[in-house]
Amino acid sequence: MFTLSGFTYAEPDPNFHIYLMVGQSNMEGAATIEEQDKVINPRVKVLQDESCSMLNASYGQWRTAYPPLNRCVSYLGLGPGDMFGKVMADNSDPEVTIGLVGAAHGGQSIKYFLKNCADYSACTPSFGVTPNNLVGGYAWLLDLAKRAQEKGVIKGIIFHQGETDTGNPNWPGWVKQMVTDLRNDLGTGDIPFVAGELPLTGCCVSHNPQVHQLPSVISNAHYVTAEGLTLHDQFHWDSASVRTMGRRYANKMLTLVDTSASGNDNGSGSGNTGENEITVRMLGTNGDERVKLQVGGVDIAMWTTTTGMADYRVATDMTGDIRVAFVNDAPGRDVLVDYITVNGEVRQAEDQNDNTGAWGNSTCGGGTYSEWLHCNGSIGFGPVSDSSKDPGTDNPDSTTNVDAYIDITDDWGNGYCGNLVVTNNSGATVTWEAAVTVDGIVTRLWNGNWSQSNTALTITGTDWNAKLAAGATDTSVGLCITRLPFFR
Repeated sequence: MFTLSGFTYAEPDPNFHIYLMVGQSNMEGAATIEEQDKVINPRVKVLQDESCSMLNASYGQWRTAYPPLNRCVSYLGLGPGDMFGKVMADNSDPEVTIGLVGAAHGGQSIKYFLKNCADYSACTPSFGVTPNNLVGGYAWLLDLAKRAQEKGVIKGIIFHQGETDTGNPNWPGWVKQMVTDLRNDLGTGDIPFVAGELPLTGCCVSHNPQVHQLPSVISNAHYVTAEGLTLHDQFHWDSASVRTMGRRYANKMLTLVDTSASGNDNGSGSGNTGENEITVRMLGTNGDERVKLQVGGVDIAMWTTTTGMADYRVATDMTGDIRVAFVNDAPGRDVLVDYITVNGEVRQAEDQNDNTGAWGNSTCGGGTYSEWLHCNGSIGFGPVSDSSKDPGTDNPDSTTNVDAYIDITDDWGNGYCGNLVVTNNSGATVTWEAAVTVDGIVTRLWNGNWSQSNTALTITGTDWNAKLAAGATDTSVGLCITRLPFFR
């Protein structure tokens, strides 16, 4: 068993989806970390690839992902892995956690990342050292990846490298050698490998024809464009372009992997709990269409269709309008939605006047009555319930804010641990929600669920401590915070 942010999983956890990040400085992170980059998603984790006192993280330790994701050098900043992880999490089943594993080192030739780096006298980086006293970039990457496999499932690889090897005709073959050895040594099979073009206005744009060769020499290999992106020096993208590149990596990867939770991709509903049961009956014409279910504007499930009509189920306590959305349109991909059921009530797709994905009049959408989603878009099926119950003071189980603060029990300067003290000052039992301000990043929280945006931390209870009697105080939720320079 292992613990990750207060949740215990059997090992390895099939719902812990891991992606490797390999390359040199643009993957490592060389752009300025801006305010928007400090907003974290607690469902995105990173495996620390080098012991780092400034991040209070040790080699091989999982932490909540915030930049820099790679290595431990004070000048490092934002890389595409940050946005990649967030987009993957946003487009994966809510039960899926994304794990990022980086082995990126600026200025290094692809030969540093080869299993036989010694044959090229390339096992020692041109500056700095290989973390954890390992010999060569391949040994470093393999060690981290094997540690990650103890906890989850490796789903794919993103790659940005080539500046150091610009124009070398052997480069595509060397990349193939690295990918083949890695897949074989990890036993991952033919997992997707997505490379990125080098900046089009930078030093090394002449290497992009080599990048374009990769899909023809490596199975299940792809590349994403750097079109329209801008630099802050002759080598490195600026912050906005790094984010765009991260999105492009993710958007490509999302067409190649199954982002559903284990047991939930074909109607089991395993792990979903809630009062409202929703079933979507549908098929895909190609069998790899990804469809997400939204309730009240929130993604609550993501499925990959089959070519046979099947039921996809979820249970939720969310309320609001229901939408079934097709998200990875491509030639040959379409989705036929027969109907949905909401707590046993059948709602036919062709009866709905809100369809933004059906093709008609040479365009997508426009309120067409149709069972089909031909393009990225969605069908609206109305609200979960027509009930207009007021969840106010006459409902003793309504979610409410309470008085809350953190009682610090251990403070070591770079971080602290403590207990959340929650008090219900109302006259009725409540399902509580606490909002507190913290001066760092949550690295562990137990006996509760949480989300963080900058310094704002929101916490709710679990199934056994979510309700709080009138006048009662609860201290069962514990947490640890790492203070970071940009919070001080």
